[in-house]
Parts: sequence; C-alpha cells; structure tokens
Amino acid sequence: MYTITNGILSLSLDERARLTSLENLKTGKGNVISRPAPLFRAVLHTGENWEDVAWAKDANLTVSASESELRVEAASLRTRMVEKDIRLTLTIRLEGELVRFGASIDNRSESTLNDFYYPCVGASQTLGHGAPGLLYPDFFGTYYTD
Repeated sequence: MYTITNGILSLSLDERARLTSLENLKTGKGNVISRPAPLFRAVLHTGENWEDVAWAKDANLTVSASESELRVEAASLRTRMVEKDIRLTLTIRLEGELVRFGASIDNRSESTLNDFYYPCVGASQTLGHGAPGLLYPDFFGTYYTD
C-alpha cells in the first residue's frame, strides 16, 4: 500500500497501483472504493485495429512515493496483440485541497494513441461516508444526491 498525505488529504494506492481511498483529514470523511479499477487504460490504433486496448492491470508497473507525490511508471504497455514500446509516467500530487493527476507518455511504437483514460477509480461504496451520489460528466458535471 502506498499513501501520501498533506495534512488536508490522504490518498492511497494498493500494490497493483489502484486507487483505494481518498480522505479529507479535516472533516474525517472519505470515499470507500469497494471495487478498485486499474488506474488507466489506453486505446491504440494499430494497423487496421482501432481498438487495441492496453490496461494498467497488464503492465509491469513500478510505484514510488515521496512526501506528497506518488509516481507510477511502466516501461512498456501490453495489449492482447503484443507489447508496445510506450513508456508511461503517471503522477499523483496533493496540493492543498486538490489532487493533481499528471501523465507523461513517450510513444515509440508504430501505434497511435487515440484515447487515454486516467485516473480510473472504480466503484465507490460511499462518497464522504454519506448517502451515495452520482456525478454525471455532462459539460462541467451534474451531481445527483442520494
């Protein structure tokens, strides 16, 4: 388990680099992630295949932690077709009340990266220990309580 904290927030990744918790230390409220998901997925265009998907769960990931930053690195990405020469560096930083997710992608393969989904969170059991809500990504987002 890898955890970073800044006195306001605490964020944890498990040994497979999946986001497992995010807690506001001032309020004591946090998210319970019941089914963590692989941290990213990349959709590549390889030859005639427009849906060549590389998942975090199939990559050999290394995770390192400093005081306020987590770094996840993959030397290459693996799809169901073949291993790709795509180096990935993901960062997660806590800045006050904000969580900053960053990504650096070095693609030296013959494939084109069409879509990149990061961070992938998974299923939340609760948001802030209260009634579950739904944040629908419509323009700036629409939040539905309960």
